[in-house]
Amino acid sequence: MEPPFELILEEIREVLAHSDFTELDVFLENIIDSKIVVCYGAGRVGLVMKCFAKRLKHLGKDAYFLEDSNVPRLGERDLLIIGSGSGSTKSVLTIAEIAQKHKVPIITLTASPEAAIPRMSKAKIALACKLGENPNPIGVDSIQPMTSLFEQSLFVIVDSLTLVLMQVMAVDSSLMKIRHNVLE
Repeated sequence: MEPPFELILEEIREVLAHSDFTELDVFLENIIDSKIVVCYGAGRVGLVMKCFAKRLKHLGKDAYFLEDSNVPRLGERDLLIIGSGSGSTKSVLTIAEIAQKHKVPIITLTASPEAAIPRMSKAKIALACKLGENPNPIGVDSIQPMTSLFEQSLFVIVDSLTLVLMQVMAVDSSLMKIRHNVLE
């Protein structure tokens, strides 16, 4: 039996083709203008957001994943980037509410643009994925289990955002490599 690579890649292509990037400029401006960036998400989405935090650090941003033990105090000049397919995962929503209470700006990557967390956000990118709890009519159905399609599409999007930020911030791969951890 051959793995269904092409089916998975086609699902990701469909998601990217139908996702909503209308707030992309504001999304990127928030990243560029922020002093400190903290990324967060739960489960496998959290792993993708951890990868994005690392790339932002390589870009020269003062970036962290929320579960890092050395996350500094955040304020109005900083930024919380949330990944949440449902846009309402309780643990992530609680963090968003705390950020909002302390006036920390939030931007979100989600498959549920009308959910609680995206509504708290200054900008969002809405991925066209159908999730069990997401009635999004333009969302792409998946043969994959649970929220795999969202997580895969999210990873492609944050890596694509990294390429855009590299161009806008005039950072090339060689400079990013200098900032890379040598203890790996």
